[in-house]
Amino acid sequence: MFVRIKELRSGLGRKFFILVFLAALLPMLLFASFSYNYVGNALLRESQVSLRKEARFYSTILYERLLLASSQVAAAYQAQAFDTAPKTPAAPFKRLLRINWEAFETASAHLPPQQQLAARQRLQQGQRFLLTTADGRALLLQPVGADAADDGLPLYLAELDVAFLLGDSESRNPDLNYCVFGSDARPLYCSRIQEISRSGFIELAQEQGNRSNFQVDWNNGTAVQQVSVRSIFLDQQFGVAQPWRLWVSHPRADVFKTLQVMQRVLSLMVAATVLLAALVSVMQIGRILRPLRQLIDATHAVANRNFEISLSIPTKDELGDLAQAFNDMAQQIGKQFQLLTGLSRIDQLILNVPDPDQVAQSTLNTLQDLVTSDAAAVALRNPDNVDEMWLFTFTRSNGRYQMLQQTLSDDENHWLCVLPPSHRASLSDAKYLGWLWPQRKELLGGSTYLFPILAAGKNRGVMALAWEKSHRLSEQDRSLLKDFADRLAVAITAVRREKKLYRQAHFDTLTQLPNRQLLKDRLDQAIKHATKSNGAGAVLFVDLDKFQQVNDTDGHSLGDQILIRTAERLQVCVTLEDTVARQGGDEFVIVLNNIDTPMR
Repeated sequence: MFVRIKELRSGLGRKFFILVFLAALLPMLLFASFSYNYVGNALLRESQVSLRKEARFYSTILYERLLLASSQVAAAYQAQAFDTAPKTPAAPFKRLLRINWEAFETASAHLPPQQQLAARQRLQQGQRFLLTTADGRALLLQPVGADAADDGLPLYLAELDVAFLLGDSESRNPDLNYCVFGSDARPLYCSRIQEISRSGFIELAQEQGNRSNFQVDWNNGTAVQQVSVRSIFLDQQFGVAQPWRLWVSHPRADVFKTLQVMQRVLSLMVAATVLLAALVSVMQIGRILRPLRQLIDATHAVANRNFEISLSIPTKDELGDLAQAFNDMAQQIGKQFQLLTGLSRIDQLILNVPDPDQVAQSTLNTLQDLVTSDAAAVALRNPDNVDEMWLFTFTRSNGRYQMLQQTLSDDENHWLCVLPPSHRASLSDAKYLGWLWPQRKELLGGSTYLFPILAAGKNRGVMALAWEKSHRLSEQDRSLLKDFADRLAVAITAVRREKKLYRQAHFDTLTQLPNRQLLKDRLDQAIKHATKSNGAGAVLFVDLDKFQQVNDTDGHSLGDQILIRTAERLQVCVTLEDTVARQGGDEFVIVLNNIDTPMR
């Protein structure tokens, strides 16, 4: 089932193997690459959407818990004041106390004077204020009610637990890092590690155009992080001029963990495809190379004139058809070779021994080599009397050659002159063939094939093969015998006929100018020459005005003379390198070569 490795050493085997290998591998690699990139991009998009949703959700949680904490300040302080248990503030507060204005000014000393003044005015108006300290703490300031402010401590100060503001840590995604940045981008809290400094965060925000919300891939120096930043605007409720920002991030590499499984699956698929392609290609190479080697050996045998060789490829496909076609070709080539050998002998006889008897005998021998028949005949017309035939016959039954002279009747002569190139005689044709088999009339009841010998368009004789019983020649044999008959024609007549046909095919019979077919060839040559030599040329179209009127009024004879004179005048106006051709009717075309100036 498996081929030997040596079959891969052949040039065709290697090419076929590489072709099949690449045809299987490249699409699979393209599919794997496309799938990997597509899934990777899809995962990245999904991760970005998930981060954006996460940031939106927890920014809402943080805002709501800030409002909740603000509403619980007074109650929490009262509970702390009257509780006899250890003074541990309840969440969301780390520390809860009352302060005076001097303590407020100390805590807000890092604020610009205008902001500090605005914060004091806000508190004096009875509104709450959220302060981000220089050391990264979130302080919620609220004025004490008028009924409780007589002790000189007009403000509540609550240090917020930012981690509590983000909700329960168990409900948050442990793979994500949540960071809260207060006013002036001061870091307040990170659930895992603080990945970026305050200055780095400010620079990153500036790179994003200080947009309220943005997503970015950020390199922390060790790995690329996917980051989603969302702003929380607290100006209306808490008097914070600059919004807080929630940072949600995770390593970009975490997105591609799912791809690792897919990568292993795709690798196995590619490997399996490669192995399968290699197996199929090697098997197919063996199936093709073995018949191909037989074909090569048979071709060498035919080249050594061994036309009896026969290929046997027992497959019902194109290879089997190829073997049968080769066998038919070898047989046909063998017959052609026998034909050429016979013609060579005939040519030698004509040149050396111009004896019609020997020429006819050699022709009959060649006929018997080409096609086996019961009888064969060659009839040649007497050059001095076309009604007389020199008849040379061979009969297989007695193996003898015979030469007769037969005179044809007018009907027989006329019937022979209108004979097609290859003709199988019917029973109705027997009355015209009595002269062909004068001593073997029974052959007329069987099958007779006739091949006329033509020279210069005239019948010069006929070749005949006959069988006593019904017999049918193949198309190949009939074509071969027809060619044989044509080769017996006079060579000089064929040459003259070829020249005449060429003239008729390429020149106009009236003006003797090149016709449309020759014009096309000349024009192609002119274009190639101009392109190669970087030269120029031109094509002129000449039309005779009112020429049809001349034909209608003065007749076609005068019109023909005008065309002839026009052709002569046009030829005088051009050089020998140019071409004047008749396109048809009264239209002429002039092809000018080597134009030096536009006036040429």
